[in-house]
Amino acid sequence: LLKPSQIMVATDDDLSALLEALLVKREPGATVYAIDSSYFARVKRFCEGKDSTRPGPVDNSQLVDSAESTPRVARFKSVVDFHFAALSKTAWDLVVQTFGKSENCVELPMPVLPDGNVEALPMKVLVDNDAYDGFKEIHVSRLATLDDLKVLVRNQVAGDMVLGEHIRLMPMVGVVLQPALTGGDKTLFELGVINEARLRVESGSADVGGAVEDEDTDMADTGTDVEVSQPVMNYGSPVSPIINFPQIGSAKRRSLESDDRGSASKIRSSLMDGGYGRSYGYGYGSSYSFASATPGMCGLRNIGNTCFMNSSLQCISNIQQLTSYFLENGHAEEINRDSPIGCKGELAEEFADLMKQMWSGDNRSYSPSSLKDVVGKYAPRFQGYEQHDSQEFLEFLLDGLHEDLNRVRERPQVEAIEGKGMADDEASSLSWEAHKKRNDSVIVDTFQGQYKSTLRCPKCKDISIKFDPFMTLTLPIPNKERQMCDVQVVMPTGKRRKYGVLVPKGRALVRDARRGLAELLDVPSEGLVMWLFKNKSYSQSYRPQSQVAEEEIQQLKDTAPLTKYGSGELIAIVVDPGTTVVPLFVRYELSQWSRRHGPFFARFPADSGEAVGQGVVHDAVNRAISHWIDPRVCRSLQPRRPSGPSPLAAASADEAPAKLDGPLSGTLPGTRVVFRAGESQIDCLKLEPTDLVPVPTGTITLQFENEHCAKSSVKVYEIDLFEKDPSLAKRYDEIDASCDLYECFDMFSSEEELGEDNMWYCPTCKEQVQAHKKMELFKLPDVLIVHLKRFSHNRWHRQKLNVPVDYPLDGLELSKYLHSSATADAPTSYSLVGVSLHSGVMSGGHYTALCQNFQNSQWYSFDDSFVMEKSKDRAKSDSGYVLFYQRNK
Repeated sequence: LLKPSQIMVATDDDLSALLEALLVKREPGATVYAIDSSYFARVKRFCEGKDSTRPGPVDNSQLVDSAESTPRVARFKSVVDFHFAALSKTAWDLVVQTFGKSENCVELPMPVLPDGNVEALPMKVLVDNDAYDGFKEIHVSRLATLDDLKVLVRNQVAGDMVLGEHIRLMPMVGVVLQPALTGGDKTLFELGVINEARLRVESGSADVGGAVEDEDTDMADTGTDVEVSQPVMNYGSPVSPIINFPQIGSAKRRSLESDDRGSASKIRSSLMDGGYGRSYGYGYGSSYSFASATPGMCGLRNIGNTCFMNSSLQCISNIQQLTSYFLENGHAEEINRDSPIGCKGELAEEFADLMKQMWSGDNRSYSPSSLKDVVGKYAPRFQGYEQHDSQEFLEFLLDGLHEDLNRVRERPQVEAIEGKGMADDEASSLSWEAHKKRNDSVIVDTFQGQYKSTLRCPKCKDISIKFDPFMTLTLPIPNKERQMCDVQVVMPTGKRRKYGVLVPKGRALVRDARRGLAELLDVPSEGLVMWLFKNKSYSQSYRPQSQVAEEEIQQLKDTAPLTKYGSGELIAIVVDPGTTVVPLFVRYELSQWSRRHGPFFARFPADSGEAVGQGVVHDAVNRAISHWIDPRVCRSLQPRRPSGPSPLAAASADEAPAKLDGPLSGTLPGTRVVFRAGESQIDCLKLEPTDLVPVPTGTITLQFENEHCAKSSVKVYEIDLFEKDPSLAKRYDEIDASCDLYECFDMFSSEEELGEDNMWYCPTCKEQVQAHKKMELFKLPDVLIVHLKRFSHNRWHRQKLNVPVDYPLDGLELSKYLHSSATADAPTSYSLVGVSLHSGVMSGGHYTALCQNFQNSQWYSFDDSFVMEKSKDRAKSDSGYVLFYQRNK
């Protein structure tokens, strides 16, 4: 523990030296020291000048396994670059010298494996033999030799069986024995022994289960207390890296042998399929199989929610044009360190190094931590260990590589080409030439195409035509899934009925409900006006001082998503064209509370004009609530006829409402009508009978003087406001929600209306409008990246669309979707070479990849560091998210 006087007062030069030491790459064979990742981040920010708060003394106690007598990293804190950072000896000493060390801090040295990954904890090997029921666990470093392991095995099983002079250790794949491990002085890393490997121990020279005789000179059986020479590395203190653990019972053994979901079962399956196992629960840098590596068949380690990155990298790695470019050092002469929006060449260099590691044939898995550091440096949203979208990462990666490899050093200013009034082929050619003047790289050569975008103003019908480049083609997925939407319908008579309408699940617009309802009612969709009542309580008590909030009832726009409004009552008003509809509430006072009923809807015909007599307003109000007015009162409002019985004498309180074949312009007893018109608040009670009033534009309130007046006139408090239509209880057959990729292209090519959050400024109208947009392919790239739009999110809702999309493995033909004016100077047929898959939900899924190796044409599944050979037909999956297609020659 350093005393305060021993803690260095860091100068700028000292901090620069410390920062440089912190960023030194880990060298294979070196020893590194674990430091808490959050503390490391604080030190790094302090050294960079981004945080003026000086970090306190180093404290690694939270990383240590308290159950172990010898300090070492706890298993649940053993992921390098996630739970802890690995510092070189120089960096560790500088940090301690600069900031001091707490009383509980301990040194946690760890070895760096030949592949550059840190071995935080020893791996677990399971030793099996017929002499005992179950298997024994042995924890051993990957840098231990085969002879070291044999000595430990001999000591471990000595009490259960007698071993001869020589022993063999044979890997077990399921119940099949593999050839015995040979090379006593080779490390377990070199031999490819994986975590949780099953090894069968045998004595003698008999050939068992296809195993071959171990021709190495094995160590003699000299007893159980054999000393093992200590390799260079250790875990916290100078003790042997080979650690014994007690025997585990047969129940565990049976579970691993029978449970396909067990980690050992997964490893055995991967070995049988020629794949590579992953590290389970130990935080190792890599995992290895007993087979030799195949170039490109290299897993990528998950360093903390980085499956999104690994999935995209595997797909890009199997694009021959790009990977060959980097493997042949084509990037070295084209690095552009001067691009103001690039990564100073760092991204291209790290990506090149990663490609060489993945295609060297030396690595069965590799950690992309250096690439992630560079990505986080230039795209802070990818810093840390949050979940991200693989397609968003892919876009940044390709954009970043393009900028780092852009052959254009000084970009000229070019004018955007407006294609209106110009031949399409001419406008396309000029637009592409302008693009290439500023953007020229292997990324453009390989991945970029061009589409024609046409925008049309719905008001003035003016159009704008642009020819824009694309790197990823985002295709919408036809949403065939349906859900029931309840809509209350108000007829012209005021009668109400609730219907059930099927709308697209998850992302339905108001117009979807309106069109479905119009079909159900057999009325023109233009004759329905959609409203939302947010309260859902038609009878409500509240304080007398409170007012009806305007936002409680609002008219809906066709293009607004239904999910925007959350809970509430959707109401459709059947109207004649041009009719103005205004919401109405009935209100009266109680002793200490106010009572409110509604909403009802008053209608004002198109010929009403800007100003009307008060009789027109009263007629609209009375008709809106006519189904809930006492029949005698209702009849009293109508003009008397020359002959016939008195309406009041003929009617009773239980009669149906009177037939409204005349105006209801009278005023209900004890009421006043108040409404808004523009910025004005109109109270009809304060006006002269002959005064004209403007047509209401805001909520109308029919205010009764007291409860007695209300109950003697209306009955809204004692009956339901609507009847239920049988469509609410209708059961419909399951709809086949699946589609094929061509349907997605059809939807992409069809004209659509832009949403409210994506308005276009019309240069003719001089305002933002919801334009009609049409997209058409004009130039196809050599490698077509298709992004299926499975995730949708807006200000109100986020969801994943789990519609299965059937995409072709071979023969994707796009000539149909190429614009008629486009010149097809290359084949328009494509074959699938990779797919990024997403399983699970939007908030917590997992990314994997299925790719075709361009060297041996074999398909492989990549699940982080876990790699398996797959048949070609397995490349089709309902989880397909980003598709990679190669142009057929």
